[in-house]
Amino acid sequence: MLNYNIGDLRALFILLLSVFLAGQQVCADESVDQSQSFQQDDYFAIVNQQKISAAEYVYRFRKSLREKFFHGKVSQEELNAFKKEVADELILEVLLDQEARKRGLQPDTNKISQELDALDKKFSSVESAEERDDWEENRSETLKILKAGIEREILVEQLQERVKAIAQPPLQDIKKYYEENKDKFTEPQQWDVSMILLSVDPSSSSDVWEETVEKAENLLKKIRKGESFEELARIHSGDESAVDGGHMGYMHIGMFGTPAQKVLNVMEPGELSEPVVLLEGVALFRLNGVRESNLNSFEDVEERARDLLMRDLSEKAWKDLQTGLRQSADVKYSDLIIKDLNLDVTAGDAS
Repeated sequence: MLNYNIGDLRALFILLLSVFLAGQQVCADESVDQSQSFQQDDYFAIVNQQKISAAEYVYRFRKSLREKFFHGKVSQEELNAFKKEVADELILEVLLDQEARKRGLQPDTNKISQELDALDKKFSSVESAEERDDWEENRSETLKILKAGIEREILVEQLQERVKAIAQPPLQDIKKYYEENKDKFTEPQQWDVSMILLSVDPSSSSDVWEETVEKAENLLKKIRKGESFEELARIHSGDESAVDGGHMGYMHIGMFGTPAQKVLNVMEPGELSEPVVLLEGVALFRLNGVRESNLNSFEDVEERARDLLMRDLSEKAWKDLQTGLRQSADVKYSDLIIKDLNLDVTAGDAS
């Protein structure tokens, strides 16, 4: 559900005071541009005849700004793009809320009451007397705004659940998905690998690294003369595979770092590598065998293919609904807000 902390509520208190006290102005981002402000009656946009207040947009913007750019200053270019992003998200939320109500969905009133009671208790019992006073002074209006936000979130969640609840596709569609996405059902080539890792602290001097490479070369000579790779791994290797004689099992592409990957790519089964310098130390590899890539039969992966297809279809249904709502929406942006918030949109254009 909605996640509000003390900072969020203080921002909302300040915004409410600014909006509901006559003659006050509210800046979209006071840390960026004090000149960009709006009056208490200004609206941000009208979406299918439903007005979104400028106050709601500014609060959403401030909250999102803190969450995304908590690390430091924001460039004007980033800020302008972010304003448009927040505006689009708010417009879409309203459209989805309208669609949910059009379909007869109703928010769970008990759930809403529980959320509001929890928030009321949370902010009525904060340690700071100033914050408690802020809450008591603005409690009624704040809870009203929070209730609207919680209702919208619940309705959008219900709508998403309903839209994504698609019927199971017929068998021929599942087979078609399998044929068109064989890479999803193919086991990649795998190597059966053993390794002896002579561990080195990455911050060690070049002399230590050179000595370790020399030690690895000596171990390689011993193995080539007939000594047991497994026994030497148990004695010298710093990898957890040492207890298994260095045997790492079957590994596929992507499980090794670049240096090891390059070496294994050109090795033949039974071959030993020269010493390979890794981040963790110096390694000797032995390629025990290769398991070629294999396409699983449809019969073996039918259930997985069905689940993947249903996931894709449900995501498409949700995305298509959003696209359709955007395209058919009647959205009129306030010229004043477009100017004040530097939104790159045209009044009356929802795109």
